Amino acid sequence: MAATAPATEAKTTVFIGSSDEDKACAKLFWQSVNLHPTIESRLVSGDMRQRLPIAPRSGQCKSFELEAHLQKAHKETIYEESKRITNQALGREANLALLEKRKKERHDKEMLSNQKRRERHQAKLKGNYMNDEEFNEDSDDDAVTAMKELDKFEQRLLKEKPNL
Repeated sequence: MAATAPATEAKTTVFIGSSDEDKACAKLFWQSVNLHPTIESRLVSGDMRQRLPIAPRSGQCKSFELEAHLQKAHKETIYEESKRITNQALGREANLALLEKRKKERHDKEMLSNQKRRERHQAKLKGNYMNDEEFNEDSDDDAVTAMKELDKFEQRLLKEKPNL
């Protein structure tokens, strides 16, 4: 009766050798099979309200109290953090001042030692020997070695405590 043959398009069916009445019935059938979404599932509908009713504002005063409490807690947290950072900065400044003081003391001792060494060297060149113990070169080497050991110790302290 009605013969179908696939057309060049994949979604089209062509009825060859069928009457106009059969074609109309087939068309009506395929339109009924193609289901439309229900009214409830459509985004826009003329017979439905689009928005839900707005909730009453009965709890508004509670939200202000809560907001004020949260702001106060946030300010306290920021204050504590800034206080901690300030204390760290003050401690760091104190440590740096102490290191600078020790460095200056060590430098003064080195300058005194170098001055004494130059005086002994000048006296040795002039031939003014007071006693042999004063011109002992080993004592100069010991002082230099001790200063180098102090430098190494201080560097090791700085490596162990990087926040000084």
